[in-house]
Amino acid sequence: LITGGTRGIGLETARQFVSEGAQVSVFDIISQDIEQFNTWSKANNHTAHAHQVDIADPKQVSEAVEKIDRQQPLDILINNAGIARE
Repeated sequence: LITGGTRGIGLETARQFVSEGAQVSVFDIISQDIEQFNTWSKANNHTAHAHQVDIADPKQVSEAVEKIDRQQPLDILINNAGIARE
């Protein structure tokens, strides 16, 4: 599971894990980025999937992690999400 996984370092990390055969889930908040990630994954027959989750909301995070963990136990968590303020 990679938070902030649809852009930048998170996206590149997800791509690397996928290239090594890992099943990858990513959390992000920006719906357009999530759609692009899922389109890329499907087009390339990958098992990666992006979920819209606001990691600042503990309830959203807990529910999403529980759902993912029921399908495939989580082995690795990369806390990558962040914001850049100008």
